[in-house]
Amino acid sequence: MGSIAVLHIPVTVSVSCDGYREWKGQLSEQRVQEIVLLRVAPVTVAVVDDAGKPLADAEVVLDRRWTEPLRLGARLSVQGRTDKDGLYRVGDVEHGLYVVTCRKPGYILSEDAQEKTPDAVPGSGFATSSDLVGAATMSEGNHPFVLQVPSQEKRIVLAAPWVVVLQVEDAIPILDCHLRSSNPMFRPPTSEEGWLGREGVRKDLERRFPGSRAYVYVRKQQESDAAKPVLIAPNGLPVGSFYEAEVHVAGRTPWRGTVTPVPLAEFTGPIQVPVASMPESRAFGSVQVNVKSRSYSALDEQARSRLGAEWWVVDARGSPRKWRTFAIDDLQTLPIGRYRLRFRDAYWDSLAKAKDAIEIAEGTHVDVLLEPREDFREIHVRGDIASAGSVVIECAESGIRLTRLVDNLRAGFRGFVPHGHLVATLGGRSIRTGGLLSGRHEFTFDERSPSEFLVPVSAEYK
Repeated sequence: MGSIAVLHIPVTVSVSCDGYREWKGQLSEQRVQEIVLLRVAPVTVAVVDDAGKPLADAEVVLDRRWTEPLRLGARLSVQGRTDKDGLYRVGDVEHGLYVVTCRKPGYILSEDAQEKTPDAVPGSGFATSSDLVGAATMSEGNHPFVLQVPSQEKRIVLAAPWVVVLQVEDAIPILDCHLRSSNPMFRPPTSEEGWLGREGVRKDLERRFPGSRAYVYVRKQQESDAAKPVLIAPNGLPVGSFYEAEVHVAGRTPWRGTVTPVPLAEFTGPIQVPVASMPESRAFGSVQVNVKSRSYSALDEQARSRLGAEWWVVDARGSPRKWRTFAIDDLQTLPIGRYRLRFRDAYWDSLAKAKDAIEIAEGTHVDVLLEPREDFREIHVRGDIASAGSVVIECAESGIRLTRLVDNLRAGFRGFVPHGHLVATLGGRSIRTGGLLSGRHEFTFDERSPSEFLVPVSAEYK
């Protein structure tokens, strides 16, 4: 129980109590003043590599996720660096829910490498935005990047990336490249931080070696099976494993050979593909894809990349397989053959599917024009809570289902949807309460309908 003191002159006061942050301030008025102390606890974050060795000088950031009203003096984030033992210690972190981020040059934050302990602190529940609509949430208390304070320690694993970099002699640009493994030991990062880290390493390597193609992976966690132990060769790969590469450049036959991933720390230079091993070939043509749409022209480079334009090659049996991604409006050189145009975005993919297979013949050029469909319109759907989340728009009549992850539900999602009866479902985690909320709105959409809809997001997620 607190106490009351009556002060008759201005005075500087310091209030301290075990388990609370010390309060310092000046009291100058002759009245009862309430002093609120923040509950705090010590926190230790241990950072190791995927071999279990401590990592010194790694940046650690604890970002607060508010589940209660903000109190005066509370910090939005806490950050620092690990010591020589790979530990970051801070003695007065306010009670609450935090997301932990770690960074260190030459390493990648990999969700696959984290240790998800079943005895984590209760109440540190977490769900990715893809879990918020139409799927079950992750189990409470064991997400590797969520920390509930009070807690004693969080262990974060930073994976050392392994790389394969291929470069054709004379820096001839690589059109496309495929890697195939007999015993895959690596995987791309699955978390956003890990993906950004991998992309940073990849872009840096391709910038250092013009015309090259770089692949960045992290080591998979091996399943423990005493009956089938994994034998590791001196090069760090499973015994008997091999990686095959197929490299394509314009005007030459493909090169095929065996390559070996190496740790980034041991990388000395790209694997050089000799031009002499790629005889000249005239079995190429060119193609250019253009879009007749004001909405597409208004998209920035990042938004265009999310549409995911892809070439799929159609083999002799008629089964398409993915060939490569490409940029709209760019002149593309492709080996002769039959191709299908595909998009990851459902609307743009519907335009591509309306086109016949594209025949690329030797020495020819093909122009492809995509025109907007008259039975589609652009729509803007948003929610009424400030949160990251997901937007799902379904039209039973056309069978189209759009799913989008958004950084801010109040900003919402803009995209093309068909005319008809639509159902929009939104879901996110409330910043104010921390709870999972969802909303649903049904409406008929045609050329006369308004193009913007606000969906109340207030129902508890089930």
